[in-house]
Amino acid sequence: NTYPILNVQITPPGNLCVTDPSITLTASPAGGNFVGFGLTDSIFDPAAAGVGNHSVSYEYTDANGCTFTEHRICTSSL
Repeated sequence: NTYPILNVQITPPGNLCVTDPSITLTASPAGGNFVGFGLTDSIFDPAAAGVGNHSVSYEYTDANGCTFTEHRICTSSL
């Protein structure tokens, strides 16, 4: 069987400072899982991640069992 390719996207969080409050990351389609350092579910904590570039991934599995992944860099600075 041939299934359509799904476009999975993480909404860019913008530049963050380690002193900024935690932010909720969003992605489409909804219902997937975020993975990365400084993350708890979809909450990115710049202080927990620390200064630097941090890879965040969002993985979504559709009704056909096909898994799609998007990667983004979250940057925390001083």
